[in-house]
Amino acid sequence: MTVAERKLELTRARLAVVSSLASLFQQQTTVLAQLLRVLEAKHGPIARSLEFRATEAALAAQRQQAEAEIALGMARRDTYTPETAQALANYAAHLRDAKSRLSESIRALLVQLEEFGVVIDDEGDEGRTDKHAEGIEETTTALGGNK
Repeated sequence: MTVAERKLELTRARLAVVSSLASLFQQQTTVLAQLLRVLEAKHGPIARSLEFRATEAALAAQRQQAEAEIALGMARRDTYTPETAQALANYAAHLRDAKSRLSESIRALLVQLEEFGVVIDDEGDEGRTDKHAEGIEETTTALGGNK
């Protein structure tokens, strides 16, 4: 190959590189244009407007929730006057006291049952001592019943 041929080949290669570079620049320009459109869609005026509307709707919902809570409080205040609330508190205390008295009565009755030979286990099922069970069997046999 001569020097002239090599220069021609080099020029053709340079033209091919320039053509490829121009194509690459065109692709990059297209990509940048698309990126700008995406960024404008994400951060542009329309997106900001939507964001502002969503924020406004959230604030309106919070305001309505607060108003509903206030209305509920006022309804409760109107329904349960201070006298009613005090009466309900006294009734609740009375019920707690009655429950504790019933528990004490149940314990006393369980002690009496144990004195008669009846045993109540932890689950509340009624069981009988062997002595008491034998007495029942003897009674049923004496009355003519089967064992």
